[in-house]
Amino acid sequence: KSAYILQSFNEKMGDVYTQAHELGHAIHAYLGSRAQKPSNYEIGSCIAETGSIFGELLLTEQLLSKAKTKEEKQAILATILDEFGMAVFQVSARVFFEQSMYDALERGEFLDGETVAKLWVAARDKIYGDSVDWLNVMKWEWTMKPHYYMANYRFYNYPYVYAQLFV
Repeated sequence: KSAYILQSFNEKMGDVYTQAHELGHAIHAYLGSRAQKPSNYEIGSCIAETGSIFGELLLTEQLLSKAKTKEEKQAILATILDEFGMAVFQVSARVFFEQSMYDALERGEFLDGETVAKLWVAARDKIYGDSVDWLNVMKWEWTMKPHYYMANYRFYNYPYVYAQLFV
């Protein structure tokens, strides 16, 4: 069987990390599918994301070992720490946000844009508190993630938090 990775690649550090992430999925799937029978090889999202985050960790180790200057090492570490912070803090806020939307729907509330924006701000502030001064326009951050509007993508974000902390 063949596997393919479709991604835009512009030779930026983020592109290299995306490729390492996707290759982590590919290697995990390759090894896992050969160790199991097709009838029982079904992995959950949390486990699937551990392979991809592990791929990123391997790339980080490789880049650090090849870095020639202190500044290069600092840039690599800043990139990986930024991603870690994004996964643990920002993505956790997305999980709280999504739960708050489902809770509002169960209460029969109508979710227009302003209401959803308020739910996003409340979820985000649950994580960050008053430690960050946000621009007002940031209340619309939730609109950039399509997973909230796609069928069968409920709680798409939490596996990234789990995988980041696990790996």
